[in-house]
Amino acid sequence: MNEILNARIKKLAHDNEEYVIALRREFHMNPEPAYEEERTSGVIQYELKKMGIAYEVLEDRTVIGVIKGNQGGKTIAIRGDIDALRIQDEKSAPYKSQNAGIMHACGHDAHGAMLLGIAKMLVELKKDLKGTVKLIFQVAEEVSGGYKTILEYLEKTGGVDRVIATHLWAGLDTGMISIESGPVMAGNHHLHIEVTGCGGHASRPDQAINPIFPLCDIIMKLPYVPQYFHNALEASVVSIGTVHAGTTFNIIPDKAKASGGVRFFTTEAKEAIQGYICNLAEHIAKAYGAEAKVSFPNGIEPVVNDETSVKLAREVVHAVEGLRLVPYEQICASDCYGMILRKYPGCYCFMGIRNEEKGIIYPQHHAKYDIDESVMRLNCEFMCKYAVEYLTEQE
Repeated sequence: MNEILNARIKKLAHDNEEYVIALRREFHMNPEPAYEEERTSGVIQYELKKMGIAYEVLEDRTVIGVIKGNQGGKTIAIRGDIDALRIQDEKSAPYKSQNAGIMHACGHDAHGAMLLGIAKMLVELKKDLKGTVKLIFQVAEEVSGGYKTILEYLEKTGGVDRVIATHLWAGLDTGMISIESGPVMAGNHHLHIEVTGCGGHASRPDQAINPIFPLCDIIMKLPYVPQYFHNALEASVVSIGTVHAGTTFNIIPDKAKASGGVRFFTTEAKEAIQGYICNLAEHIAKAYGAEAKVSFPNGIEPVVNDETSVKLAREVVHAVEGLRLVPYEQICASDCYGMILRKYPGCYCFMGIRNEEKGIIYPQHHAKYDIDESVMRLNCEFMCKYAVEYLTEQE
């Protein structure tokens, strides 16, 4: 990228900083959970319309804006998620959530605001674009939703050559950015276990088969599966989040159920761990005279960064004053953005928002979560430069 264009993008990021911060606070004060992003989607549409950007609203309220340069060429998509979480906001900030029990505790308010800021910058640079930029405002990421309608839309409209996104991350300090090749976030498949015994009176357990005992035995052994039965050196997690059984204290139930998840970074790990869980549950239940059924009803795959996309991103970082490239560990949390990366090459970048001097120290999904808003300008500059650089690369 030539120095004039590079400097122009930097100035645009500075000029639009207040706009992006104001939007982020607007979204933060009015959070909406997955599949209820009506107001948020409406604000995005209003802003895109003001910029003169054509857009389409998908059936789940995902908004996709399209900016076409004056010349034909490649197509790049930039994705930002916009849904909030069902958490009560405990901050004292003037922009704290006004919706009881709902808050942006993962940075999606900033993701949406930054993508609008990037859109505003790219409109100013439209004459310099040698291709097309698609701006994806995704709903329902927190429940692994939204990606299916996005993939359907992209397939219907000819797809994209590359897709990029940034997640603001509390594990990194302000000014730090991590862009690694390969798996960077875990896949996550839901886990359901149902144990069937034989109900009866609690006073005569010998005349019944209590399914609670084998279920508890199974649950207690599940955390050992990745380490002892798969690979102690490969990050993977089996967790249980719910347990349900019975109706009252003096009745032995027929069934006991539990649900949780399996997190993994490779297909081999997923298949191996799921196989061991099925085998473990079946044989433990059988030892008690009960029967266990295990299912993995739905899930998403890991977020895997394409090496070529990462290489360009790392180069662009050096053109953004205030950003410092740092290595970072794989994140065992999951993101359905990985399902988009399975179809189209791209990368996911993690940008730090932690700032102890400002009291911004809380992790994702915490009731006092906040971000260092100065980061948003850096991200807008970085993502805009990446898009322009990619579209102007020689074929």
